[in-house]
Amino acid sequence: MKQEHKQHLIYGIILFLVVITLLLVNSYTANNLKHNFDAQNLILQQQQISTTNDYNSKLSKLSDAFTKNIAELDEEVDNQNILFNNMVSGLKKDNQEKLQAVLELVKKTEQDSKLKLDELKSSLEGQISDVQVKSSDFSAIIDKILPSVVSVLTDKGQGSGAFIRDDGYIITNDHVISVANTIKVLTHDNYLYSAKLIGREPTSDVAVLKINSNNYSRLRFEESSNIKQGEKVIALGNPGGYSFTVTEGIVSAINRKSSNGILYTQTDVPINPGNSGGPLVNTAGKIVGINNYKIAGFEGIGFALNPDTADEVSSEIIRQG
Repeated sequence: MKQEHKQHLIYGIILFLVVITLLLVNSYTANNLKHNFDAQNLILQQQQISTTNDYNSKLSKLSDAFTKNIAELDEEVDNQNILFNNMVSGLKKDNQEKLQAVLELVKKTEQDSKLKLDELKSSLEGQISDVQVKSSDFSAIIDKILPSVVSVLTDKGQGSGAFIRDDGYIITNDHVISVANTIKVLTHDNYLYSAKLIGREPTSDVAVLKINSNNYSRLRFEESSNIKQGEKVIALGNPGGYSFTVTEGIVSAINRKSSNGILYTQTDVPINPGNSGGPLVNTAGKIVGINNYKIAGFEGIGFALNPDTADEVSSEIIRQG
């Protein structure tokens, strides 16, 4: 009985030791597992932190890159807007300049057209007047021309003249006024004006006067190249004190040169004292000469200053004023 009890005790002790051993092994294993778990968990946490940091870094870089791209896009958009606005402004300016050029061209075309129409009208009027004159002498244009002719009255004598500008400028001979102290102008409508001497050119025997009136139309100069030998002309003026006389004749010769080199239109129209300075007019109503002198002792040989010379000299006198 004792022996059996002893065996049971030994078995109990062995079993206890086995249980204790198992418990210790289990505890050790559990501790190892926990340690390994904690280590793995720490590693995972570190990896998670590293991954998170890496992700955050990449996200930050992406955000920075995105922000930079957005900024660059904004800048590019701004530059494109500036370029577009500049292009629009340039197009507007270019279109305005082109429009202005078109408007100026239209205006110039209108002016040129008006000028050509005026020239055509003047030419047609001249042709019509020429036709009328050829059929009825000069009677058709005398009434139109006479208001442009004046008598030049001085304290030394008298002569004639013609309006060459619409603002009161008159051409006459220099010898008509050269020694005068006072100069007056009597117009065809019987008004007497005090005249101002604008200037004189003794070589060509031209003087220019001016009255304070814009009521009288001018006579135009014919180009000397258009003057034909044998064409009909009339001299208008104040010969012998008889005011506003008209005398008819022809052009006997053109471009006669005097000893001083001045060119004259020769005519058979009598040029008498008082006629000097008056216009010699063709059938178109244009000045073909300024009556100047005749050869003493001969009838029908008179000379009128070439119209080109008269126009050039009188214009220069007016310009110098």
